[in-house]
Amino acid sequence: MTAFDTGALGRFTEEREFKVEAPRAVAYAAATNDTNERHTTGVLAPPVFAIVPVWDVMTAAAGLVTPPDAFEHVIHAEQDMRFFRPLAPGDVLRSKAAPIYVAVRGIGTTIAVRTETVDATGAPVNEQFVTLFFRGPFEGQSGGEPAPEHKLSAATKAGAPVAEVTYRFDEDQTFRYADASGDPVPIHLDDAAAQAVGLPGIIIHGLCTMAFCGRAVIDTPLP
Repeated sequence: MTAFDTGALGRFTEEREFKVEAPRAVAYAAATNDTNERHTTGVLAPPVFAIVPVWDVMTAAAGLVTPPDAFEHVIHAEQDMRFFRPLAPGDVLRSKAAPIYVAVRGIGTTIAVRTETVDATGAPVNEQFVTLFFRGPFEGQSGGEPAPEHKLSAATKAGAPVAEVTYRFDEDQTFRYADASGDPVPIHLDDAAAQAVGLPGIIIHGLCTMAFCGRAVIDTPLP
């Protein structure tokens, strides 16, 4: 396939099983500088760890509509996670994913993938919408429906912030996160690879940034 194709929109991958193990959940917490005791001791997995069980099906679903050469130009554009309950070590999960949206434009192409994760009893655990952007012109069709809107309302934006939290990224953050998450995309690990696609150098994984934000939400007491 040399162009994006809408023919597989709505087609789910086969389910894949994933067992949440305490050492990996703890490693993910360490890779995102998470100091919450429930996460550092393996009582619960950090919220954004939810991407790890769906990584393979998400990638497979994106590949149903995306030409292979386009993956050299991909960046993570948006991520929505809807949790029905936290993940905990010992959980045996089953996940599947389907591409739901393709928008081919001159400057790049956007696709969205929807994932579903259930536990061993079939009860829903989380639903995710992954939006990817492929830089540069590509050929192909557009179709489907984008991920649900998640922008803040004007009233919310006009209000005062609940809290302001500042964290620092470490020099080795992307390397630690790649190991813990299983995300080896070169633009996060190799300056030359990042510069080859127009970036100034390696960039932080979007989901690593999201994990930091999740940490702030959980650990900041409400007024």
